[in-house]
Amino acid sequence: MGGNIVHSNYKNINYNIYELVNKFYSRQKIIEGYDEQYKNTYQTECNAFNENFSQNHEFNDENICYKSMYYLNEIQRQYHSKEDSGCIYLYYWIYDNCKGKCAKTKIIDIYIYLINKYKEQNDPVCTEHEENSISKYEFDKLKDIYDIKKEHTDSENYDAYCNKFRLIYMKRKDECDYKAHSDFCNALE
Repeated sequence: MGGNIVHSNYKNINYNIYELVNKFYSRQKIIEGYDEQYKNTYQTECNAFNENFSQNHEFNDENICYKSMYYLNEIQRQYHSKEDSGCIYLYYWIYDNCKGKCAKTKIIDIYIYLINKYKEQNDPVCTEHEENSISKYEFDKLKDIYDIKKEHTDSENYDAYCNKFRLIYMKRKDECDYKAHSDFCNALE
């Protein structure tokens, strides 16, 4: 492993976040499994969320709280042990829903709020990740890896996958040539 294991931004956690991206596709499928019928299940948690964060028009999804509660419940149900990739994916998903319009502190506030709201009614999940602090730079690299892996999984067109990989590799080539971010580059391969 290289020297870029991300741990300084995480509370007592020492792992390479770029390797967790391998599980993001299956975590995305969990969120996509949300259905409006679950809205009533999380009414208590999400009414307060909507009151506190209703001014955030940056989000692309008005059901972000409901989907987050559903998602936390599902990762807790499906993965009984500590689920780092599921927790990091939730943070990634919130960040991605902002499309770069939210301040990092706002994303952290929302992430912590959602985890704590879930914990009020359920067993705690993702509480060891309350200090997530993925920078815009790290997020962009996570997104690059995820986009490649998703293209590979979704695409039957090998040329489209190769083209996507080539574009991202060219964008990140200098970082990898100088081994400045070897964990990222290893995950990219």
